[in-house]
Amino acid sequence: MSQHHQADDNFEGGEEHGEESSQRDTSVQDASSPKEEREAKLPSRAAVVHQHLRLEGQKELSRDSMALLWSAIAAGISMSFSMVARGVMHAHLPETDIGFLVECIGYTVGFIAVILARQQLFTENTVTAVLPVMSHPTLPNVGALGRLWGVVLVGNLLGRCALLIYLSAYADV
Repeated sequence: MSQHHQADDNFEGGEEHGEESSQRDTSVQDASSPKEEREAKLPSRAAVVHQHLRLEGQKELSRDSMALLWSAIAAGISMSFSMVARGVMHAHLPETDIGFLVECIGYTVGFIAVILARQQLFTENTVTAVLPVMSHPTLPNVGALGRLWGVVLVGNLLGRCALLIYLSAYADV
């Protein structure tokens, strides 16, 4: 790993390296106990979260296209069940405000299925992939992000269309 990448791994939340950095160094020296010295040397929580999300994004960017596509198709099918659940509830609940509220809760069924199965939903799992690209905005990284977004969006739409075609052909409407 190059030193440039190592510097990004030690991200301190965007602090300038001027006076604040020197103040931090003197506070480490003034610390009264070894425990306080260790804590002062630890990265901030924001830096830890940033690094964790960036590493998750790098994993997403390096996933195989076919694995992404199948996961995205499954997510499209799962999300279609949100509308199916809402439709079933609408058909069986009374026309009241409470019935409408419960019917709207049915929309979460697909989201819960996608999250529990860790499927690739365009609006959810593709966000973390932006962080490594913004950390290192190179043409290959931007291309990998475009590939991820394209494959997942097409897969989600194919999954929704597949369930729509199936339900149109075999449902008793």
